[in-house]
Amino acid sequence: MKVIATVLLLILVTGCSTTNSYNAAPVVTSFDLDRVNQDCAQQVFSRVSNDDAGIGAFLATAENAEACIKDIHFNIDHPDHQLAMKLKAIAVNSYFKAGDISSADAAFNDFRTMFPMQDLVYDDFTSFVDTTTALLQYRQLTSLQLERLNINPVLKNELVRQQRWILQ
Repeated sequence: MKVIATVLLLILVTGCSTTNSYNAAPVVTSFDLDRVNQDCAQQVFSRVSNDDAGIGAFLATAENAEACIKDIHFNIDHPDHQLAMKLKAIAVNSYFKAGDISSADAAFNDFRTMFPMQDLVYDDFTSFVDTTTALLQYRQLTSLQLERLNINPVLKNELVRQQRWILQ
């Protein structure tokens, strides 16, 4: 009887240690995901290549980029994750080019919320997040903080020059 009780106890203990007590997350198939409209994204990318755009065109590009990703949740495994990051960055940069700093700041905050701890890299290997932070907060940054940011050297020199003028 003790042998049977011991065997049953071992089976119960072994069974408990291999059973998962959590519910697995539902598997999301590509049919369940909202995707970025590729025509919308292509329109944004074609607008960005127009260097002669005016303020209205920059604002339209920013709004177009944000509309492409509106109401879509992008987790790290979403097939359009990188595309969404690029579109949001284009929106931020377009607001800057239009001179709408408050909208650039709001769009950048959205970027940081949508894509926490993530960044994009420009062609010169500088950071989108660091560059945008420098542009939005250069007056609050110390010279050491500014120096530590991975931003374009020309921009860094200009921001240091601006800081000197502010201090005078």
